[in-house]
Order: sequence, then structure tokens, then C-alpha cells
Amino acid sequence: MRMLAVLGATLLVSMVGCLDLGAGEVTFVGGHAELSWSAEGGWLEIEAAVANGDADTHVWVLTVSTRRFDDGLFAWQLHLSETVDSVLVLPNDFLTARHFSTAQLGIATALSPDGCGLVIRIPTDGPIPNFVAPGDVIELHALWIQQAPLASVVVAPVNTLAVGPAGGGGDAAVTDPATSPLPTATVYRRGEPIAHRFVLVNPPADEDGSRVVLSYTLMAVHDGRASEFARFAHITYDAATGTYSYSIDTTSLAAGAYRLLIGSSNGTLATQIDLSIVPADD
Repeated sequence: MRMLAVLGATLLVSMVGCLDLGAGEVTFVGGHAELSWSAEGGWLEIEAAVANGDADTHVWVLTVSTRRFDDGLFAWQLHLSETVDSVLVLPNDFLTARHFSTAQLGIATALSPDGCGLVIRIPTDGPIPNFVAPGDVIELHALWIQQAPLASVVVAPVNTLAVGPAGGGGDAAVTDPATSPLPTATVYRRGEPIAHRFVLVNPPADEDGSRVVLSYTLMAVHDGRASEFARFAHITYDAATGTYSYSIDTTSLAAGAYRLLIGSSNGTLATQIDLSIVPADD
């Protein structure tokens, strides 16, 4: 069951019990927006349309405030038009902010022929796990009409939402941390996390004294080249112990060759390792 409350241009979406939910719609001056979950909770679809088409370029903006520390995700913003396709992701550590295309993040999009209609389908467990979840605040903008949001959507918590494990966080096995950012294992069964804890014994000499900010990128390797984006997140840092940690969920990744790249946004640290994911029953 879902309860809808419309306050001006705000749609409050509360989800209780099962995920077999119908679509909820909010209207605003000159248009409407509709939000719906898939039956399994695997994706969130947003459909919007406005009547005003008098513009050369119809730039839609979706601003999503997540502020989920456990998932390492603060916010993200999508820009889409006839000529623009960009997603800026802000982890909790802004120094690891990064641009992606919608295709890289598994986001499906469609514009109407006149640009005034939009459909966005956002996976909950794509290259950045838990990319959208209950509690997120979603603002919809049509920049050729106004800078302020046309509608704001608040997705309330629900215990039954099926989402994957958090990316970029989590704890590896409770052992003494390593001194290399790279894991020691190179072969993982599908569903087994690529988990690692480490400390930096000798940070790069050109650092300004602040702690080194790290992120990981996992790329699928085809024909010997890392050519397909698979996962990205900032690497969690525990200031009390000086320990970094990451845990990459492999449940939805295909078996094959991968390359894990660890890099710093405020220093020179950069390293990588080739890994393999094998079927779970091998």
C-alpha cells in the first residue's frame, strides 16, 4: 500500500508492506510527474511532461539528495537534453566527485520528440549500489522554464525494499589491516565481495598533510583492455584507526576478467590489479 499526500508541488511517497505498488502522480503548473517502483523494487521510474516546448534545447535536471553515509553517497544530479547526457555523483567525500553518462550507471532515459516529455528508469543496484533508496529527496527541474524545481519527491523508508549491499563501505574480515590498497586475492566467486582493509604506511610525499582521499573503480576487461565500467565508490576512512576499507558487491557482475583501480583525488597514489570473477558453482 502507498499513501500519497500532495502539498503544493511536493509529492510524499510512503511505502508500507508489499512492493506491488501502483503509480503516484503529482501535477504542477503546466505539467505533471509520475513516480513508480517496479514490482521487485529493482528500479524506480520517473515520468514527467510539461506543455511549454518553446525552447531550442530542453534541459531536464534531476537532483537527488541521498545523504546515506553507509552507502558513501551524499547526492547526485542528472542533466539530460537533446545534446546533454551527464550524471554528477557526489560521494560523502566531495573530493571523489565524478561525472558519468547515464549508460555507465545503468540508467535508462527517453525524451519525447519535442523534448518536453521525459522518462527515467533508475536501478537500485547498478554500478553504484543503492543509487536510489527510500529516504532520498528527488527534485525535478526543467531549466528552460524555471531554475526552481517543478516538483519534489520524498521516498519514505520501507523495510521490505529489496536493494543490494552498500557500495564503498562495509567491513572486510576482522584481521590486521594490510599496507597495500590492493587485495591479496585475485579470484572471487560471483557473490563473494571484493573486501579489503588497509593503512597507508608511507603516504605520497607531495601530500599537504591532510589525509589521502581514495576511491576505487572496477572495470570489466575485454580483449585485454579495461573497457567497460562496472563499479565506483569512495573508499571509507576510519580516522580513529587510520584504516581504509572497501567492499565491492559482485552478486550482479558477470563472470570474467576485471581490473580494480585505486586512486587519490588529492595526491599521486594510483595503483591497480587484475582480478577474475568466476561462477558461484565453480
